[in-house]
Amino acid sequence: MGACIVAMIIGGFIFGTIVGNLAELSKRANAGELMRQKAVSRVQIAFTSGVAKGAMTPDLIRRIKAYYNFQNERNATIDLKAFVQGLSTELRDEMAERIHWIDGVTNGRESFGLLHKVPFLTGLSNAACITICAGMKVRHLVPRRGDVEMIMEEGADCEEMFFVVMGSRSVVLERDGTKLGTLSTGDFFGELGALLPPEMKLLRRRTRTAYAIADVQIGILSYDDLLSLRREFFEVNEKVVTYTNQVLKHLRGTETPTKAGAALSMLDRASLCSLH
Repeated sequence: MGACIVAMIIGGFIFGTIVGNLAELSKRANAGELMRQKAVSRVQIAFTSGVAKGAMTPDLIRRIKAYYNFQNERNATIDLKAFVQGLSTELRDEMAERIHWIDGVTNGRESFGLLHKVPFLTGLSNAACITICAGMKVRHLVPRRGDVEMIMEEGADCEEMFFVVMGSRSVVLERDGTKLGTLSTGDFFGELGALLPPEMKLLRRRTRTAYAIADVQIGILSYDDLLSLRREFFEVNEKVVTYTNQVLKHLRGTETPTKAGAALSMLDRASLCSLH
């Protein structure tokens, strides 16, 4: 009986050691999960220590955790842009189609890419669409329950445009306090900030307000980002210049001729510079 008791104790110890080692090996094999667990641990420590201890509301804790989970999922593994561009053309296009970066067919039905609704970015080659989507900065907005989170404000200076990467009826557009509508996945707004050069500060000033009313992923493309894409892809430059000149010609009908003419001339110079 004594020998059996000792054997059972030793066996339990050995079994626990084996299970612990296997669990540790599993964590090391999944680097993304290990980083996620570390991030969650840091968040929990922040909530239960120091000046934050007992000061956080349940809603604020939920929003912070959602933000960190998104950041970890997006940044914990590899450089997605380099990874996708390193694939063969066939594999790259199939992957991009599955994650809705380009148009394609999913489960026998036609599907559209993220840039499908953007008039100056639609109809591009797969390589250009993938480069734009993979290099786009993405923010995860988590508004308070019953509240909103501001994205852009009417009258503010700007240098970027926005895309709704994921979120159904999650962004509201307003002008002069009047609601213009709600936006969902694939919609875009604030494009003049990315289309016009810094010299056109007055023309690219925000004419609308946009804010999130629900959890949403927002893609951001700045003027410098778009300028880099125009240098890399001639097709992007051609579409952007054509569309922007059309917008400025429309503005010429509402602004003074001298101001609009100067804007058109400035855009032409910026377009030529972008090709050198």
